[in-house]
Amino acid sequence: MYIGGFLSRAAYEFELLSVKKSWETTSSRLDSSEQDAKAKLSLRVLHALKFFMFSASTPSPEVSNLLEAAFFDCSTNGQFPVISNKGVLDIGAVRLPDPTFAGFLKELPVLPDTIMSEAPLMITSLQNRGMVKAINFQDVLRELQQRPLTEDEFVACLKWWINIFQAGERERLLSVRTQLINSIILTITQNDEQKVIPLSSIKSFINAKTLSGSIPVEGPLPDYLLPVSVSKLFKPEVLLSCFPWSELSVVQWISFLCEAANLPTAYDMTLSPPWSEKIIGVVTRAWPSLTVGSKSEIIRLLSNKKCIPTSVGMVFPQQAYFPNVNIFGDLPVIVWSSGALIKGTSEKVLQELGVRKHVDLQIIFNRFVVCFRFVFFPLLTERSRMIKTNEWTIADLTKYLVSVRSSLTAEEFERLKATSAFPVEISGETANSEKRSRYKANQLYEPLDVFRSLNLPVIDWGQQTKWRSSSDEGMISRTRV
Repeated sequence: MYIGGFLSRAAYEFELLSVKKSWETTSSRLDSSEQDAKAKLSLRVLHALKFFMFSASTPSPEVSNLLEAAFFDCSTNGQFPVISNKGVLDIGAVRLPDPTFAGFLKELPVLPDTIMSEAPLMITSLQNRGMVKAINFQDVLRELQQRPLTEDEFVACLKWWINIFQAGERERLLSVRTQLINSIILTITQNDEQKVIPLSSIKSFINAKTLSGSIPVEGPLPDYLLPVSVSKLFKPEVLLSCFPWSELSVVQWISFLCEAANLPTAYDMTLSPPWSEKIIGVVTRAWPSLTVGSKSEIIRLLSNKKCIPTSVGMVFPQQAYFPNVNIFGDLPVIVWSSGALIKGTSEKVLQELGVRKHVDLQIIFNRFVVCFRFVFFPLLTERSRMIKTNEWTIADLTKYLVSVRSSLTAEEFERLKATSAFPVEISGETANSEKRSRYKANQLYEPLDVFRSLNLPVIDWGQQTKWRSSSDEGMISRTRV
């Protein structure tokens, strides 16, 4: 009986050797007949396996037991040829099929489904003898280390791991997770270019339900970000619990944009007004929920970038002015390409970044003094345009100061009181004197006839604006005049 089992094995070996040679020849074909030929070869092996399945013998089971023992034991080192999806291989290199791994283990040899369903007794014998095994973690690592995964394979791999991690002892699986992350490499197509991403480089993902969901995904994103096409397929809480990742914060995104080099013009905050406006919009939406530290970091990053679109181009935040600051025509006033109004949180964010709500008083006085000196002389420069067109008077200055009074600091108000920049009202030939005197506000009187009759110096309020003591301009002037 033992010799009978030995001869059976020899017949099986010869058949498998013939199938192996035919499979290798078939694999060299480049036409559609390859799969049909391989399917026929698999049926040949299935026939051999079914032929040598040893059913229980009667009346004595010893007959089938001896035949089966000889059939399997006559080879050295437990080798046994079998058909797999990769051809005829030794049973030690082949695994039992598992649909859990089918989505991403494409190179691992497994037994064909037809063999599993049509030759169950042979499969049971192989399993009982420990000759064929289920797919294990080392099999997974081995393939992941040999080739990169496509996006679909990568998603399938993540789903498999999530099921493993959620069902197992998480503390014990942490070291296993590290091995897995260090082994996976993803290839993905972005902007018609193939990009290779080691999973070990991933640190964050975008959660569409939180602040990170407001980050525009069409623009540049950090290399350490899980591709959005992948992260959107999973619940954020699952990614947080099963992987050592965190949600991409607005601060991280701003930091990346400020530090990235060679960005396309359309996504360079210093060159593209629409993109800059979108960045400020994201910051504005996130601002109420940000911590003090996060706000400070964003201010630090953006303050050093010409990221504010204005009427004269892109400027640093501290060089820009709000649209209501229109006292000088050449000031860099914010201009949104969308035409949106600046109010509420948007105004607060811009002010925190350093955008000015009023013109520095020294600038006003410098321009006013220069312009006033030229108002009575024909030699007018572009800088004195407002005076030339009668648009710039002390009344206008005071009206502007009233509009920005709430934003003036105590130091600026004291400087205003101490500055000799206000002309005295004069008439006749003296009005044409180039050496016209300027005074501090508290050295002048209101432009009223009672003070004129006493020959006291009164402030030159101009001819076009009537002095009214009860007006806002009059009230603020009386704090100085």
